[in-house]
Amino acid sequence: ARAAVLEAWLLIENQARQAAIRSHVEVSPTAPTTRMVKLLANRGLITGMVVAIINDLRSLRNEAVHAEDFALSARDAREYVDVARRVARALQGV
Repeated sequence: ARAAVLEAWLLIENQARQAAIRSHVEVSPTAPTTRMVKLLANRGLITGMVVAIINDLRSLRNEAVHAEDFALSARDAREYVDVARRVARALQGV
């Protein structure tokens, strides 16, 4: 489950960076995903709901990375991946 969460998060990171590039949002190559998402939202390119979902996904990703006792059911991991893919598709449309 941990690996699934981490891989799914990479989809969001990559698509956020690509959306920023396509939209000519000026961010450094090392800017964190949260910064890119904030800039996209400030320009009205993504909704507050998408930002909230990304923040929730980021929180769970951080837990997967840092919590030794991280545990997620297979069902919850599949749901995380599904939501992450939908967010990545939304970012592709930016």
